[in-house]
Amino acid sequence: MVSSSGDGIGTPLGMTVDVPAPFGVRRLFRGGLMVMPYVSYLGMLGVGAALIWLLVRFRRTGLDAVTRWGLWGLFGVLALSSGLAYDRAEAFLQLTNFLPYMLLFTVLPFLLPTTAHLERLARSLLWAMLPLNLLGLLQYGLRLPQVPLAVQQWSVVDWVRNAAHQGRVMVTFDHPNTYASFLVVIFGLGLGLVLQPMLIARQTPKLYSKLRGWGKPEMGMAIATFSCFLGIFASGSRNGILVAATQVLLFMAVVLVVRGSVWLLLGSIAGLAAVIAGLFRWGIGGRSLSLAMAWADDPRMNVWRIAVDLMRDRPWFGWGLGNYKFLYPTRGIDPEISKMFHPHNIWLLLGAETGVLVLLGFMLWVGGICYGAGRSLASGHLQVPDQAVLLGYLLGFWGCVAYAQFDITFYDVRVNCLNWVVLGGLYGFSRLGGVAFAASKRAHLPPA
Repeated sequence: MVSSSGDGIGTPLGMTVDVPAPFGVRRLFRGGLMVMPYVSYLGMLGVGAALIWLLVRFRRTGLDAVTRWGLWGLFGVLALSSGLAYDRAEAFLQLTNFLPYMLLFTVLPFLLPTTAHLERLARSLLWAMLPLNLLGLLQYGLRLPQVPLAVQQWSVVDWVRNAAHQGRVMVTFDHPNTYASFLVVIFGLGLGLVLQPMLIARQTPKLYSKLRGWGKPEMGMAIATFSCFLGIFASGSRNGILVAATQVLLFMAVVLVVRGSVWLLLGSIAGLAAVIAGLFRWGIGGRSLSLAMAWADDPRMNVWRIAVDLMRDRPWFGWGLGNYKFLYPTRGIDPEISKMFHPHNIWLLLGAETGVLVLLGFMLWVGGICYGAGRSLASGHLQVPDQAVLLGYLLGFWGCVAYAQFDITFYDVRVNCLNWVVLGGLYGFSRLGGVAFAASKRAHLPPA
């Protein structure tokens, strides 16, 4: 099988890493991420142990100077904002949603030193989610009203049917939306892996037909990826299904370029449109969909207006992380919603709680990493299998950013950790757009 997966194989990702983390530490890190959706604290224990080992062993970051100082600058302004907060204790407590993951980001080049490691991580995460998604579909089926009354009376079935968020599935997560936001990232990674054999077939059709083809591994990846889409549906997250739809559209646009078939694209768009129309007609995960609910009657509109007002009142350093929930009751304009914990938009949250300096800083810092990854993809320096992996990471991070436009789920450690890891993958690929490509030539890895 032609693939870049496997330890020690693949294009080196950065000039700042001389010695990667030992195999055991990388395995502990990857295993922690795989276990995290099932037992979050056990998974974080593995990731945290790998982080501490690397910090003690290397005592430096794996980032280039611009990215490193940009990250520390952002954290410095976050800390200053917390010191000036409306409720400083809450603001400093909420820094725990940033500092540990920023530290993890600084050592990711040691844990993911080559494109092969990024591909293996994507495959591992996708396989890890398959049993959980199947469990979610089982729970969804047991919560349907069509379940026979005799079966509903079984103790296990009764427990499933009477769990919180009727008609929606959250399996091991604390909320269906958190489950969906985790899945859209994994779904994006899976789409890249599904695309990989198509890219290989386009460049080397004879080699593809002899050595790869759509065998069991490729079919397995497709099934695992589709299970993520079904899991998003079962969660009842309208935001999640719309984000997944945009990911599919972007995937189909790439397929159009690869295959060159307009009919394939039009047929795929028609199929996707039929699915979305069906969702508006019959609902999703027991919840109805309507354009009125999506726009005019959506309570987010009032929540966003309050966030904008808070930004106007304290534009530079904001009110402090986690302080939105304290200020909302004093400005609430919806009597039916007395509590709101966040403004349901990542940029408005950063602007209202940390100020425009942090908001613009994160936009420039994250945007620079994504731009570098896109430049690497457009440069033609990547090998064909790696191009598909990079597209998967781009689609996965798009899922993270798009979902955060309507809901905030980074308070869940699993979602937060996954988002930073995927961004770290894009950072590694972004290094290939510049000086790091020289390392791949010295390693005798020919470009595509």
